[in-house]
Amino acid sequence: MGTHTFHYRLHDLASLRLSVHDATTRRARMLDMRFSACRAAAPAASPDVALDIGAFQPDLPGDAVIIDKDFHIAPDYLFFRGGRGGGATELRGLEPGAAIRIRHEPYRESLHRRLGSGLRGMTMYLDPMIAWHLRQHDAWLLHAGAIQRGATTVLVLGSNGAGKTRLILDLCLNHGWSFLADDLVIYRDGLVYPCPEHEFVLQQRALAMARGGKPSYGLRALWSHLGNGAMARCERLHLSTAPAPVTRLAILDCEPAGAAPSARSADPAELWDRAVALEQFERVKNQRRHRQVTNITRFLMAYEYACPHRPIFQSLLLERPTVPTPLAGLPACRLVSNGRQHDELTALAQERWAAP
Repeated sequence: MGTHTFHYRLHDLASLRLSVHDATTRRARMLDMRFSACRAAAPAASPDVALDIGAFQPDLPGDAVIIDKDFHIAPDYLFFRGGRGGGATELRGLEPGAAIRIRHEPYRESLHRRLGSGLRGMTMYLDPMIAWHLRQHDAWLLHAGAIQRGATTVLVLGSNGAGKTRLILDLCLNHGWSFLADDLVIYRDGLVYPCPEHEFVLQQRALAMARGGKPSYGLRALWSHLGNGAMARCERLHLSTAPAPVTRLAILDCEPAGAAPSARSADPAELWDRAVALEQFERVKNQRRHRQVTNITRFLMAYEYACPHRPIFQSLLLERPTVPTPLAGLPACRLVSNGRQHDELTALAQERWAAP
């Protein structure tokens, strides 16, 4: 048991530091997998966003007020301690230009989720605070995918479960596309910056797809890999991590009761508006499954109540900006999947994204 520290660089847009306290090496490596593909060659002197995972004592300001019994709030400060679920979270960097610092003690998890203890804390708090930093620099953190072939780069939007990963991997494994991302990307000034998952995760998903299965993996498989370091590779998966100019937009919806898969042209402004709505939905839904687990939405609502009209609340929960100019004139389409006829959906995407 000890302290493990990792440093990451999200291209030239953000530097991160992750410190995991009182943890085994395997546990720390499990948490490191979230951004390990963006590992920095050298640590930043002062990272833009820092997350410490482990037990801590809060540093409550003297002017903090208590909201709804559990939230201790002061300007640029928020602390919450859980009830039956245990755990605690402290946030700083809620005001523009302030250094973002997060301290998080993981909540108690049910037995089958303990392998990933702390991972949800990263999703619930680290992702939104990275998004807050990026918004201050006219960039967006999106839960989206991206693929590239030649001069064509497609930004693929869609909610979890819509089928983005299956479609992206099918195109990359069988139709000559390069993989940029299927979960997290950063968008800024017409460019998409991929933030790919750990190579083990991508390779296991690709192998499952190549064998005719679903692009899935489990925490137990990750835990085993971190113990022995063995990894089977899928040679047909070509990975690219360089920023690329977006040339096409797409959003994928799933209608299981519908007819055959379909594709139609769409308005880029409509797709961008839905993309922002999806990001807000992602922040809200992280409270699901565990009634003891709070999330960034409740945090920010409490912060807005105690310190009204704060930019972070507006940016992460309310803002619905117009489509960025570089995207406004791009070809855009809405793909509809029925969850079954995957080859037909891939063929439709291929037709839509064929080079002019």
